[in-house]
Amino acid sequence: MKWVFTADGKFSFEFGPETGDGTYTTDTSKDPAEVDYKSTKIGKGNKGIFKADKESMTFCFAEGGGERPTKFESPAGSRILILTLARKKPGKD
Repeated sequence: MKWVFTADGKFSFEFGPETGDGTYTTDTSKDPAEVDYKSTKIGKGNKGIFKADKESMTFCFAEGGGERPTKFESPAGSRILILTLARKKPGKD
């Protein structure tokens, strides 16, 4: 899995043979910081929260356009997804 975020509010992803792109916005004045994104391939968006440090970024969002989570929790049976991405080191594949 590979995600690329650009400063102009665009992203792209690869997940095996699946690829796609879209747009995102963030509000870092909120605690936790908020993110909204929309995939151009799927045509729908999700609302979530995120946190980042030098090594990783963690997203927590409601699949299918549900209400924005307020905590980094995914209760059993919920449609809340938590995704942690590791930053790629320069020069590594």
